[in-house]
Amino acid sequence: MEHNFLVVGLNPTLQNTFFFPTVHLGQVNRAARHRLDVAGKGVNTSRILVQLGESVVNISQAGGRHLT
Repeated sequence: MEHNFLVVGLNPTLQNTFFFPTVHLGQVNRAARHRLDVAGKGVNTSRILVQLGESVVNISQAGGRHLT
């Protein structure tokens, strides 16, 4: 039996993830790189369902200009 999921997420957000090769307490630490991802309960639920092999359609509102 095939499962299809429709996930409606009303609280999307953008999440910046910064990567630091080392961290020194009390000093300035500079990120080596960063990544911009979508997040929120609906997105996270959809991501897990896809990892479980399910078919998912995610509906959410997002728009405007997003600076990285």
